[in-house]
Amino acid sequence: MWHPEADPIEEAFYRVAEAAAQKFAVEVVAAPVRQSDEIERIMTMLGREPGGGLILPPNSFTTVHRKLIINLAARNRLSAIYGSRSILNTNAFG
Repeated sequence: MWHPEADPIEEAFYRVAEAAAQKFAVEVVAAPVRQSDEIERIMTMLGREPGGGLILPPNSFTTVHRKLIINLAARNRLSAIYGSRSILNTNAFG
């Protein structure tokens, strides 16, 4: 999940994840989001899939929406890999 205009590195991040997924026989689903309601929709969809999980590249969009993302990951029982440890600090930056 990423914001398409947040950082150009996300496309490269996706390509690397897709290449790694083939080695582990898992499916990568690209989930571009621009607003918080899209985050909720995508994470609810991923939560319905058996073995669903989430990989978040480090960028300002995920940092701004980190509380929502962390809460939705917990609610939907999604394993999550965050691109930056700082996203877990929900007290920083409001």
